[in-house]
Amino acid sequence: MPSNLRLRTPRLELVAAMVEMLQADLAGREKLSEALGVEVPAAWPPINWEREPIEYLIDWMQRRPDAPGWFAWYCILRGTGFQPVNTRTSLNKLSFDNNLRQVGNLSHNTLIGGLGFLGPPSAAGESVVGYSLLADFHRQGYCPEALSALLDWAFSHAELKSLLIRTLTGHRPSIRVAEKLGFEFAGPGPEPNTVEYALDRAGWMREI
Repeated sequence: MPSNLRLRTPRLELVAAMVEMLQADLAGREKLSEALGVEVPAAWPPINWEREPIEYLIDWMQRRPDAPGWFAWYCILRGTGFQPVNTRTSLNKLSFDNNLRQVGNLSHNTLIGGLGFLGPPSAAGESVVGYSLLADFHRQGYCPEALSALLDWAFSHAELKSLLIRTLTGHRPSIRVAEKLGFEFAGPGPEPNTVEYALDRAGWMREI
């Protein structure tokens, strides 16, 4: 069940989830592997990618079929032939293609995490973005690489004015990713022991 909405970075491919993919995710790793055409590690799912948030996303995607890309994305590490991204400059040059052709054999590619939005921009032009990778793929630059491409895609939509990241107070790995991409502390989050980081369109343009 190929998705027409894909983003590619030097090492990764991001696939906008379809309802059928998320339903396969709920059915187990084998079904998800078949749906995406990739390897799914035994440690799947990552933190915050459990049944309840997936069911939430399915519900909203069914309500908003007019908003592809504004919900979940799967983050896939491509198999071979791509060099690591180690510099801010290379992150800034990531490109995206909403209609990237379907790749042939993805069997050597590996699902490493998920990211996405809580829905399309509000009337005020705001949305919330989140991310979670499997622990084995932390501290290798994959999260900022993936998120940078997703932010490029998001801010290509004129209706988006700003993005929020919500994370636990003192969760330094998540905060470092936010800060690396130009998000700034915006105050306490809506849940206890959470904080928000914000990035507006002008801030993202300065980053790139």
